[in-house]
Amino acid sequence: ADYAKLIPYLKEKIIRCPPDTPVISFGGSYGGMLSAWFRMKYPDIVTGAWASSAPLMYFPGGGVDPGAFDHKVKEDFLTAGCNERTITNGLAAIMSLSKTAGGRQYLNNLFHIEKKSLLAKPDDGWYLIGWINEAIVYMAMVDYPYPSNFLEPLPGWPINVSTFPKPSEN
Repeated sequence: ADYAKLIPYLKEKIIRCPPDTPVISFGGSYGGMLSAWFRMKYPDIVTGAWASSAPLMYFPGGGVDPGAFDHKVKEDFLTAGCNERTITNGLAAIMSLSKTAGGRQYLNNLFHIEKKSLLAKPDDGWYLIGWINEAIVYMAMVDYPYPSNFLEPLPGWPINVSTFPKPSEN
């Protein structure tokens, strides 16, 4: 409710505009959710809300398929040429390798895993898969046509770049 007090104060004391001057709130993702919910709660303070990429209804009972986001991420990668079987087999290989000490050492070296995060137990393969999943999801969320540095430095169209055949696969 801080903004419910701040906006009228700014209008009156700082901007010195009429009290009925419209205010439009905006935000993306979580900020968009906050913007929209603020508008719902304080329609007398905010005339409108622009909520970009804000999953307002993405909660139990909200009417959104809980798997919709994951399906869209998968679709983006498949459209860019990603081979689903390669991903599935790769994840299965991680789980298989994580079952043995030698396999875990191989994965630790292959992925340059920091000492504090080394795979040490058979089930630790799930942690690595989680990190890979996060990378895939982040690439989908920032799949812009230009280089960006929103979450990590990425090239333009990072999904397309990540699915290009490697030189040894040509």
